[in-house]
Amino acid sequence: MQRILFTTAFLTVSLAVFSQTDSVKTAPDKFHSLRLGAGFEKSLFVEVGYSYLDMSMDMGSICFYASGQLSKTLHDNQTNYLYGAKVGAETTWVMWMGGLELKYLSNGSKSQLFVTPRIGISALGAISLTYGRNYPDPGSLKEVGIHQITLTANLAPLW
Repeated sequence: MQRILFTTAFLTVSLAVFSQTDSVKTAPDKFHSLRLGAGFEKSLFVEVGYSYLDMSMDMGSICFYASGQLSKTLHDNQTNYLYGAKVGAETTWVMWMGGLELKYLSNGSKSQLFVTPRIGISALGAISLTYGRNYPDPGSLKEVGIHQITLTANLAPLW
């Protein structure tokens, strides 16, 4: 668990430091934000993290993020919680959104890596409702389902 927390913190700080440019400091449509999310993928989950949101494109935006995820399992009596880290990118055009996410989840004894392409609707990347399909690496976490529904908000700006 310490390794996952360290990795999440490292990715969050790296994104915050390396995404800062002069254009970020002068353009009000490019900013760093707090990312909050909740969803369902055979288990309920919440996510909290950092995102860099660029809303300067005509009719669209792009977002890069790193966050931690905590899931409450519903169907497994042996495991109560899953935890892990995720990184991803999302882009929107008008109200349509697409993205790709990489996440690493663990239940304390088993761990698994997932790649999740996502599509959905969004208000220029600030608030999004998406459907994703989890593609796991060969592993044994049965607590994570194939389908994922997520509601996320990028609360901006942090600085």
